[in-house]
Amino acid sequence: MYLLSKTANCRFIQFGQFQNLVVSCILFCCPGIYLAVTGLGAGGGHPSTFHLADVTNTLLYALYALFGWLGGPLLKLLGPRWALAVGATGYPMYIGGLWFYDRTGKQGFPIFTGAYLGVAAGLLWSATAYVGLAYSCQHQKSLFVSTQWTILALGSTVGSLIAFGLNYHSKSTGVPEAVYIIFIIIMFMAVLLATFFVKDPSSVKKSDGSFALPPSQVILVEELRGLIAAAKDWRLLVLLPSAFISQSTVAWQSHLNSYYFSLRTRSLNNVLYWSIQLFLPYLFTAVLDAKRFPRRKRGLIGLSIQAIILIVSFSGELAWILKNKIDLTNTSPSLDWTDHGYGKAIVLYLLMGVQYCSSVVSVQWCVSLLVNNPTMYASYAGLYKGTQAAGMCVSFGIDAGGVSFKNQAIIYLVFMIVLSFSQLSITAVYGKESSVTEEEPLESPIVIEGSDIPLNMSSYESEKKENLESSL
Repeated sequence: MYLLSKTANCRFIQFGQFQNLVVSCILFCCPGIYLAVTGLGAGGGHPSTFHLADVTNTLLYALYALFGWLGGPLLKLLGPRWALAVGATGYPMYIGGLWFYDRTGKQGFPIFTGAYLGVAAGLLWSATAYVGLAYSCQHQKSLFVSTQWTILALGSTVGSLIAFGLNYHSKSTGVPEAVYIIFIIIMFMAVLLATFFVKDPSSVKKSDGSFALPPSQVILVEELRGLIAAAKDWRLLVLLPSAFISQSTVAWQSHLNSYYFSLRTRSLNNVLYWSIQLFLPYLFTAVLDAKRFPRRKRGLIGLSIQAIILIVSFSGELAWILKNKIDLTNTSPSLDWTDHGYGKAIVLYLLMGVQYCSSVVSVQWCVSLLVNNPTMYASYAGLYKGTQAAGMCVSFGIDAGGVSFKNQAIIYLVFMIVLSFSQLSITAVYGKESSVTEEEPLESPIVIEGSDIPLNMSSYESEKKENLESSL
């Protein structure tokens, strides 16, 4: 409680940029480390355990999708602080389940922890998406998302470096016990960050001096009706395939990494995969948030560049799989970085990293085109995050079903074409500059108890009100 009171007196904590930084650090500790483990393939364990990892992740992302869709109402019920704190607890639990299975071979506990993480991740990701949308001004949307993803990628890079260092001289196909212990400790730190440093939206100040409008506290039944209304927005329905596809390649990529490379090489691949994502989102942001161009023009330029890279990359990946006859029915080559052919393989693997981070940023940027009412951010954030999770659920389901690497490559190439068309069409139609600012009270202004100044009124407007009252 003392720490809570001390942090409450630090004004800089209340700035939207700092709050986004705190949320980004939570992503560093939890999804960042989780993705480093997933990238090792087979949940970080032996290649023979990939089927259990696929089954667990299918359940995980099914629940994540459900609770992501319900994330708006739940976020408004709990508030960002407790949504993030509760959500963060799922990640160390999940790593503990993998550790338990790797040592005992018993499946019950890891399946339970996968289900628990699915519920927790729905809360955590809905809250982070809300912060990225609600705490930023219109020209900062891509910047806030890129900051979150860059620091998340830094977490995955650090996690991958830890695994790489411990696996460098290892002849084993499984991950050492020390990796699990270190990861669990890092993940638990996110719970503390959320509890002590995340502030209520009512006290968060954006860079233009206005306050972030908090999620409205209403009856849950009414909130569910609002969620259904948002789901009926045909513009969002056009964009949801893009959200579904954006992270759906993760199972295929991690399985390829686990199957085709030796343990130390897939650890190195993970380091390189996440390292390039430390700067790529900012290159993308430089285009999407460029003030020198109208919003539609910069969106069409950035998304067209992305479309070309994605389609060429996945076509190249399919050609590589066909040329090398990569199939699960064949014995794993356990390719090492010292072997011939590694150069081409790692270039293609890194291009998958380009797809992963650019799609996440572009989807959330496109969502910001559709909604400008801060009270609706939670519902839209939950809907598209839940849909992203549904895509990952299907991805792990396809992989668990034994679909060949070649057929999966064809599926994801088609997906990239659909993703590009979805985003470009939305941007072409709705990319014009908004005529309504986020700071305009779109419904009854929220008033702080004991004060008659609306919470969502900018400091400039508050000053005008005070001057008017003093003159009466």
